[in-house]
Amino acid sequence: EMARRCREHIRMLSVDSAPREACGLIVADGGMYPEAISSANVAVGKDEYAVDPRTQLVWAGKTVGVWHSHVEKTSTPSDVDLRLAVPGLWYLIYSVRYDETSLWQLDRGKVSYGTLQWRA
Repeated sequence: EMARRCREHIRMLSVDSAPREACGLIVADGGMYPEAISSANVAVGKDEYAVDPRTQLVWAGKTVGVWHSHVEKTSTPSDVDLRLAVPGLWYLIYSVRYDETSLWQLDRGKVSYGTLQWRA
């Protein structure tokens, strides 16, 4: 479960970053719901993302997932997303064009989708 304000935060950052992808971490910091933390996108291309290593260091040990946006594509993970995914971490993708999200992780080499529950 994530708070609706997290979805709105991700949506706003994603829209504001277009045409580049936005990105960040999903962290569990002792609160009731995971939080979405924004990060600089240090990737070179506009259709890719890389969370700033400094952000990763700050939240090491509390990171439960990674979020990023797709500007023109659906929220389905791309081949690159799948290739770079770390098993055990959750991935949230927000599609700017389609205003949709997906939640997934790799489980023994296969994609396993989760259900997002947005709480007030």
